[in-house]
Amino acid sequence: RIGPQYRVEGALLEPDASLLVLEMVFLVWLFMDISAFVRSLAGTLAREGWRGRERVDPATGELTSTGGLAERFSDMFTLLDAVNYSLFIVYVYLRISYVQLLLNPKNLIKVPTNKYEPILERAAELVSNQLVYNFINVVLMLIRCFKFYRFQPRLAIIH
Repeated sequence: RIGPQYRVEGALLEPDASLLVLEMVFLVWLFMDISAFVRSLAGTLAREGWRGRERVDPATGELTSTGGLAERFSDMFTLLDAVNYSLFIVYVYLRISYVQLLLNPKNLIKVPTNKYEPILERAAELVSNQLVYNFINVVLMLIRCFKFYRFQPRLAIIH
């Protein structure tokens, strides 16, 4: 079996239905997380603009700019989040393509068969791409854990 089959003669199997529900919960959570990220970037752009607010530094008397969307994007963790969310979107696209490929009535395979079925190769390619993007996402999420060292100094102490 290549992956989850969401129907057997039009019926939804119980384990596959629970997997489908979990995938839907994940998609809702992902949409909410991405929309919060985009809203925070849009709020920063609306409040402070691209370069931020310019002010005179009282110590040096020089004109400096603070805040702004450019400063947010100069933060490594903001860029990491943007790449991470982009990879999630690619994963969702690949997953939906995979499920559509499996459920398309034109792609049904009569079993047993003794001929080459190109649909199996396409499905294996989609699954392989999903695994690659998920691996990159897991590595990025592990790197993202270092973000917590910023505001919790006890985590940065190594004995």
